[in-house]
Amino acid sequence: MKLKQIIPVIVVVGLLSAAPADAQFTKDWKSWYGHVEGGFSLTQGDIADLADEGWTLGGGATYYPSDWPVGISMGIAYSDYDMTSEAKDYFESNGDVSSWEFTGGVTWSPRLDGAVGFYMNGGVGVYYTEARLTEPGAWCGPICPPYSWWCYPGCLPGTVVTDSQSTTDFGLNLAAAITFSVGMDSMIYVQAQYNSVQSDATLEFIPLVVGYRW
Repeated sequence: MKLKQIIPVIVVVGLLSAAPADAQFTKDWKSWYGHVEGGFSLTQGDIADLADEGWTLGGGATYYPSDWPVGISMGIAYSDYDMTSEAKDYFESNGDVSSWEFTGGVTWSPRLDGAVGFYMNGGVGVYYTEARLTEPGAWCGPICPPYSWWCYPGCLPGTVVTDSQSTTDFGLNLAAAITFSVGMDSMIYVQAQYNSVQSDATLEFIPLVVGYRW
């Protein structure tokens, strides 16, 4: 089994086996929670032949009706992955793969008063995935230095997209997390999430993130 296949298993098992600590204070539970998160993301399936591990950023909100331990979640995330060395050799070009994820689902989070808690989330989403081939290039036009009142013609080094291909598909996701209270109604969390995109190729992403929920 490859290392990238072992890491998510270890993380998820650790999250699910963590026991909440004894109560330290009474939390101020709310109906609405917002969150932001960031970390790195693993690739599995066919996409792993094209893209290495990458980084991810996201955010969203969760709504809890009344005092239910079940809430409704909404989220958006952006992930970017470098092209594998094998793919670079095959295409004879550099490149990357990016993914926009728009998700919604159900969150189960017991209303625990301890400093440490947990939650699980599952749902569906729309995934926009784009693969790009790039090469070194330059942008030419008016160059306006910051904090100056004048511009001049010239070129700046950069990269040029020589080819791209994208797909938009529905997918499923399942997440588990440990939470650490940092206030009466806010917390830091560590989360592992599995995303399976329903497309012709096997597209699987596993973000491992640290986030703040308030």
